[in-house]
This record gives sequence, structure tokens and C-alpha cells, in this order.
Amino acid sequence: MLDENAAPSKKRKRVRPTISQQKHLIAESRGACSWCKSPAPRLQFHHIDGDRTNTILENLIALCGRCHDGATLQNPSEAELVCKKRELAWMHTSAAFHTSTTCPKSVNFNVQSNSGNIAETINLNVRYTSKSKQRVSMPGTIVSDPDHYNYMEYLIGRLADFRNAGSSFGHQRTGKVHKGVIRNQIKNKWGALPKDLPLDAWENLVSDLKTKILNTTLGRNLRSKSQRCFHSFEEHIEQTRTGKK
Repeated sequence: MLDENAAPSKKRKRVRPTISQQKHLIAESRGACSWCKSPAPRLQFHHIDGDRTNTILENLIALCGRCHDGATLQNPSEAELVCKKRELAWMHTSAAFHTSTTCPKSVNFNVQSNSGNIAETINLNVRYTSKSKQRVSMPGTIVSDPDHYNYMEYLIGRLADFRNAGSSFGHQRTGKVHKGVIRNQIKNKWGALPKDLPLDAWENLVSDLKTKILNTTLGRNLRSKSQRCFHSFEEHIEQTRTGKK
């Protein structure tokens, strides 16, 4: 039975993110939807736990309109958005993203009034003028271990050089093979760029790279002369630490 003397319940008013928070969230998502990664000229800010008053950075994520509508219906779910927020935080706090050369050089804000359940809508004009030269290190990935990462990159460079050497044996190529080409081939086969693969995939990846090097024309030629095509992981670590070639 209803208590006639009870005060009527009030829907708690949404607390809007500050301009500083808005800039942080836009930089964190790099001007695109944090969930679907689609470029979004209009971003909205979603309260991950559903509490409209819990407007702290850890509870806010920038989404496009479609993903924001889906998030209110738990698609994506709160748990999925929490994981995504942690991933974005790792990326944003890395040195590669905090350098002045990677921060937005031009950001225009036009904050519109609230409408329905939408907290904020912002018109964006974000331009990134340069790319970071530093690696983003995600825990548990190959890039997080310098020794494993450097040896993998050595083999990638070696494979590119051996494939380019094929022209000496009469192979016709439309252009030079760069390390980036090898990395993209690995991404297509393994599902991620080599630096982003888990550490437990490193051994299989290295074995695959060595096999490809040995099967190039130059690789077969060197093997026929009992010459080595690459040095071992242990040798690479020693050379890296001593500076000897």
C-alpha cells in the first residue's frame, strides 16, 4: 500500500562533463567512437555505470549516437564498456599518445543543449598532424617485452631484405618490399599487427618468419653454401646489449 505522506521520487539530474573532461574524452577516443571506431563528427558522452550523477572520467566514454543508444539498452554492456575504457586509458596514458606531436592541433567545440537522454553532443573538427614514433605497450603483448619485440622486428626486416634480394635472381617485383608490408601480411594471417599479438604467440610467429626467410631464393642459395640466414634469439640479445654486430 502506498504511503500518502511519502515524498515523490525525483529522477536524479544528469551531471554534465566539464569542458576539460570533454576534451580529455575526445582525445582519449581520438575523435572517433570509442566502441565502433567510426569517425564521428558528433560525439556523445555515456555514463558507463548508468548513474547520471557519476560524472568522473573513469565512468565516461565517448560514443557515436548509435552506440550510445545501444549502450542504454546494454548493447554494448556495462562490462564490455568497462573493458573498453581500460584499453583506452592504457593507450591514452602511454608516452606515445601524450607527446605534443600527437595531441590534437585543432579542436573546435560546439556544445549543444540536452535533449532527452543524451548528455552532451559535440561537433568536432580534430586534426592529428603527425604520428607517434614511440611504441604503445599493452600488457601481455609482444611489444611489452623489448627483447622479444626487437628480435621479431629483426626477422621482419631480414625477410623484407631477402625478398628484395630476389631481383638479383631475376624476380620481377612492382616495388620494394618494406617492413610494413610484412607486418600487414602478419596482421591478415594472425588477426593483429605483430606488436599487438600476445607473447605466447611469439614463438610460432618467429618460427613462421624463419621458415619464410629460408624459403626465399636468397635463403635457399645461402643454405646451399652452408651459410646462415639469421642469428639466434640469444645471439641477438647479446649483440643488442654489447653493441657488437
